[in-house]
This record gives sequence, structure tokens and C-alpha cells, in this order.
Amino acid sequence: ILIHLRAGDHRHRMRLQVIVQRLAQPERRPVLGQITMRHLPKPMHTRIGAPGGGNRGHIALKLRQSRLNRALYRGLVFLALSVIRNAVAPLQDMQGMSTVIHAIGSDPVNAALAGLALTLLMHSSLAALLTAVALVSHTALDPVSGLGFVLGANIGSALLPLWLLRSESAASLTVPRILAVFRSAFAVLFLMLSALLRDPIVGLLGALATHSIMLFGHIGFNLILLILSPLATPISAFFDRDPRHTAMDRLFEVQGDDISPEIAIAAIKREINLMLEQLARMLDTVTSDSPDEEALAQDEEATNSALTTIRNMLTRLPDYPEPTATHMNALVDFAIRIERCADILSGKYRKIRADEAKGGFSLTPSGAKDIENQVAQLRKTLLLAQSVFWTEDPNQAGILVECKQEMAQMEEESRRAHLHLVQIGDMVAISSSNQHLEMIAALKEINSKLATIGYAVLDKHGVLRKSRVKSGRMKSLTQETG
Repeated sequence: ILIHLRAGDHRHRMRLQVIVQRLAQPERRPVLGQITMRHLPKPMHTRIGAPGGGNRGHIALKLRQSRLNRALYRGLVFLALSVIRNAVAPLQDMQGMSTVIHAIGSDPVNAALAGLALTLLMHSSLAALLTAVALVSHTALDPVSGLGFVLGANIGSALLPLWLLRSESAASLTVPRILAVFRSAFAVLFLMLSALLRDPIVGLLGALATHSIMLFGHIGFNLILLILSPLATPISAFFDRDPRHTAMDRLFEVQGDDISPEIAIAAIKREINLMLEQLARMLDTVTSDSPDEEALAQDEEATNSALTTIRNMLTRLPDYPEPTATHMNALVDFAIRIERCADILSGKYRKIRADEAKGGFSLTPSGAKDIENQVAQLRKTLLLAQSVFWTEDPNQAGILVECKQEMAQMEEESRRAHLHLVQIGDMVAISSSNQHLEMIAALKEINSKLATIGYAVLDKHGVLRKSRVKSGRMKSLTQETG
């Protein structure tokens, strides 16, 4: 049915709309509060925004569902705590358990070591604390030793992430290390104070049950850490030291906030040059017979760190004239592309090469030769990109652009030859088809991103048009450089 619901004019270009409606059904009129985008005509005027109304019944249902989820989460937490208490209840009647409790009952250091060991064993300071509470609820334990157990459990909870993340990179361990030092330092400090002030603490807390002292001590200790959390800043500075960041900070200390454009561009270029060197190492690593994944991850992390340094530096630079700002933007854009190249090598390409090294698939002889040739072409492009980046030579930039075109042709020829093998039923080509196509596409993408610096240099010298290189201007520049 072609209708125009209650629209007597066309001020907003709302014309007839096609809708489907059963016969003998009254004209549709959305209920107030249930108006959505589907009730608006399709050619909606650009100045008309989306309606704020919605289905209130649906919103109310989502709200009730959210409340139910929160209630279930709380219930599961308390259920887990009760399960822990019930699980450790038989330990109270275990033969010799009271002897163990009495052995550590007079020494807060032994109690702290017990709390530390139990936390590492159970992978949870709260679980260790509830276990200790269940054990000491029917046995005598000194209040100071109870606090020592709590402090030991908190040290264990600080060290546990370091153990669980031991295989991660150094950057991933920065925050766990800061928290471990911060929590452990205050736990040791409070443990020493509790040992020195043993008699006053016993006199003050002697009327309370030991298990209550332990629970309140755990809450109080973490509340104190929360209040003193700003003190972790000096610790973070100690663990987050980066020599390149330090050199950059010195640069700003010497030059001040009014750093000259030449120095700023030189500093940015230095970081980008480091990124290119790291990318070259990554290419050597990932194309070797047995790729070292750890070394690859370290180089990729260093590339990300260099890009972060460039971003941080840009936030501290003053406003420069348009030509300088445009040049810096081109450099930063190139740095972002290099970082993307590193992501490709350490991600998709690394996984394929690792699968190949483990015998997961085999390339056809012609496919392996094609990829070998593409890698050689990429090495050539990488060297040219680094040279063009520093010298801004238009002649080399033109050669770099030609390298991009050659790589595109190599990728196309390899793809067509591979698909021909698949078409005639070559089983090796069929089994490795996805890997072959992804590898040649990844190499082509990396090569294209590196060649962008050539286009930037050509554009700076007026050689580049929107769609192609100006042949006449390129010839003149070639003769001048020759």
C-alpha cells in the first residue's frame, strides 16, 4: 500500500513510503514511548535526529534482568564462601592440627609464612583467610599471630600474579610488580610493628575473638592500602623506566617547551628509524627456518613502545607553522604504518610460519619459491624505505614506488599460478591454499605500507599527482640527480 501517514506537506522531503499492512487493519499508530527509527520515513531529513523514545517495556525487562544478575553474582560469592568453610571444616578434627596451630600461635613471623604458603597453595588470599578462620575458631591463637597470618596472606596475594604471569612480557608485568612491592612492603612494615607492639595489641584486642581480628585485620589492611595508593607512584617510576623515554625527557629538559622544529623532526625520525630496524629484525626472525616467537614478541613490543614515545612527544610540542605540521603528520602516519607492519608479522604471518615449522602444512615448490621471491623484494623495499625516509631523495622515492608495483604484480602472478594448481587438483596446493594466499597477501600489504614514504617524498617535490606520478617532472628530477 502506498501511503503517507499523517503528512500533509513535504517540508522535509518526506514522500510516499511503501509499507505492508493487512487488509481491514486500521492505520498503524505507534504508541507513545514506543516510537523507534522504523517509524520514520526512509529519506529522513539530515537535520532530524533519532528519536529518544524506545520500548519502555523492553527497558524495564533489561533493568530487572540486570538486578537479577547482580543478585545472582552476590549469591554465588556467598555460596563460594560457605563452600570453602564447609570444605575446611573437617580439618578442625584432623589429628595434629591443634599442634600446628599452637606451634605458630606465639610467633607472628611463622604465622605470616603459613599465610603466605597457604595463599600460594590455594591461589586466593581470601580462601586462605577463611580456611585459617575455620581452623582457629575452635583453637587458641594469639591475636598478633592472627594478624601475622593475615599479612602473610596479603603478601602471597601480591606475589601470586607474578607467578601466574611469569611467561608474559616485561611490560605486562609492570603493574603486578608495582602492586607486589607496594603491598609486600606495607605488609612487612605492619608485621614488624605488630611484633614490636605485641603487648599493647594483645591488651587492646584481647577481648575479641581471633577469627574476628583476622577478618577485620584483612579488611583494614586493604583499606589502608587504598588510602595510601598515591604512594605507589614513585614505585611505578622505578619499574617503568625506558631508556628511550629518559632520553626524550632529557631532550625536552635541554630545549624547554619551545623546542625548535628541526630538533623535533630529528627526534621523531630517530624513533621511526628504530622502528624500521626492529621491523627488519622481525622479518629476519619470522622468515627463518625456526622462528623465535619470544624474540618476535619483544621486537613487536619495542615497536609499539617507539610509537607511544612519538605520540607522547607530539603532546608536548608547541604549535608549528603549517608546512612543519604537515611534515610531522606525514612522519607520524608512516610510523603508524610501520607499527601495523609489525603487527602483521607478529600476528597472522607468525602463526602461519609456526604452523608450517610444526608440519601443519607444506607449500608447493612453486609456491615456496614465490614467497621466497616476495620476501627478497620486501627486504629491498625496506632498505629503500629507510634510505628515502632519511634522504628524501625523489629518485630513490620513484624506485620505491616501482617496488610497490613490482610486488603487486608478483602477488597477482603467484595467486593466479596457485589457483591454477588448485583447479587441476594438486593436493598440496589444495591443502595449503589458505596459508599460501594469506602469506602473499600479508607480504604485499607490508610492502605497500612501507612504500607510502616514497609517495610522501614525491608529493613534497611536486612529482605526484592524485592518480599517478608526473612523468615529465620525474624525468627532470632524475636528470638533475644524475
